[in-house]
Amino acid sequence: MGSKRIEDLMVSNYRAKDCEYSVTDLCKPTYQLWQQNHTELENKDTKRVGMKSLIGSAVHEYFEKQSIDGVVQELSWVRKLPNGTRIGGTADRLDWRYSINKWQLGDYKLKGDYAAKKFMGVGTKANPNPKPEQEKEQLQLSIYRWLFKGMFDIEDKAVIYLIIPGHMSYSPLPEYQEVWLDLLPISTIDTYIKGKLTVAEGDTPPECDCNKAWMCRFCPFSMTCQESTEINKEENNHEFTDEK
Repeated sequence: MGSKRIEDLMVSNYRAKDCEYSVTDLCKPTYQLWQQNHTELENKDTKRVGMKSLIGSAVHEYFEKQSIDGVVQELSWVRKLPNGTRIGGTADRLDWRYSINKWQLGDYKLKGDYAAKKFMGVGTKANPNPKPEQEKEQLQLSIYRWLFKGMFDIEDKAVIYLIIPGHMSYSPLPEYQEVWLDLLPISTIDTYIKGKLTVAEGDTPPECDCNKAWMCRFCPFSMTCQESTEINKEENNHEFTDEK
């Protein structure tokens, strides 16, 4: 298949919700969300995606088409705050737990080998016992439970269906596994959302809470972001200093 045909396929199938914020937005660093609210992008409507996103979308679509008793797939909903702000999102799946008469949230995650090791807390010689980096996934699924409040009685534990494409036989992790996460209380999420939006919608930019070591290279607001500009200056000065 020619490269042109591949490029034609690499388009997002994301379905925009009728809302001001998505669950994904609320999981972003507050500084990045502030930039999103105060920046106009010329190519804001682009739907082009990378190969990893394309593969992830294909896997999600495959599971979405499976008909499983007691499972709700790809459930979308929009919840309105008292001030009229609408928050929307789509959960990958909800499973009915007959043993406890509650629903259980599930989410499919495709991660490369390195990202999966960080997610699971796989150690290295330099850091043999790292803490698993699962806070973002925990927050995302906790917001989904908040989103569906009053519709579904959802239990306190959620599951991540972790898939590692390109899995190597020598990897310490299996190609597929289920990872259980404890959801944050709904009251905690309610406070989190109100506080985050208050800052993100304010006139004063908050302190940068982005992981600048790598996020600035992929952030759509890097061209107008002061923090990213400072990083580029530091890198250029460093490169100039090291020249012989």
